[in-house]
Amino acid sequence: MNNDWQKIQLITSAEHHFNDLCFKIRILASTWLLACMGGVGFLLSKTINVDLQTNQLLILLCWVGAIGTMVLWVLDLLIYQKLLNAWFSSREKIEHRNTDFPQIFREIKATQPGGRASNLIRVFYIALVSLPLFISMYIAIYMHEHLGWAIASATLWAAMLTCLLLKSTQEHSGELCE
Repeated sequence: MNNDWQKIQLITSAEHHFNDLCFKIRILASTWLLACMGGVGFLLSKTINVDLQTNQLLILLCWVGAIGTMVLWVLDLLIYQKLLNAWFSSREKIEHRNTDFPQIFREIKATQPGGRASNLIRVFYIALVSLPLFISMYIAIYMHEHLGWAIASATLWAAMLTCLLLKSTQEHSGELCE
């Protein structure tokens, strides 16, 4: 039992570490979107005549914002969340063996709809990816009436959204996050 308690302490420390990394990545993703939108706003405020070159630059800036967010999504949900889950699963086994330990796994899992926090986190990333791509489509269609750039933005958005949604349909029983 003493050995199990030491393991729980180690697991708790690792969970805090990976949870903190995931939190910092989400802060970075929000900051990335803010910087992208700030860049778009800055270019629009400094440009009197929004010509084709400026529109292309604005659209590319929006694409970089969306792609950067996707990279952070991969880092967050597909790498660090999986490492966090490995530690969390280890906690479950020890808590199940030692009923006198605090049943943190069961209590945390009960707070999540369907037992998975990644569904809510995924909504966060879908919003962060969608906003700059919708803005790029608006710029392409309404500010310069350039359908090719709008179609490219829509295609990029559809591909990224498909990637996010396909990943969300893969069920892993007993995990809080993918």
